[in-house]
Amino acid sequence: IDLQNWQYKSNQIKLRLKSTLDCLKQQHYYMIDNQLAKLLDISTEQKFKYISNIVRLIHKYIYDNQLQSRINKNVIEPNQTLSDILLPLNQNDTSYTYQNLIKYIKHLIKSI
Repeated sequence: IDLQNWQYKSNQIKLRLKSTLDCLKQQHYYMIDNQLAKLLDISTEQKFKYISNIVRLIHKYIYDNQLQSRINKNVIEPNQTLSDILLPLNQNDTSYTYQNLIKYIKHLIKSI
């Protein structure tokens, strides 16, 4: 709406909406590194629409191999194969948890 002339400018609004919708239509897919694919026993060619799908598979691996701490269920005690692919803990974190797990595996996830 042009407030000076009290006219509706439909073309500018349509163009803005169209450009916004075009950005939303572009979908990103994610692929995982060979090390992580071997750990999860899936193909390296598999594409994931969301990172959460990859994290869900890692959570399943942790559950299946009983890597959860018995004292604190939020803490992960990685076995040798999992610790080989995880980045080392930084100074702020004392242990691997479900909340900080993505920070230590993001180097194995690639956007395509």
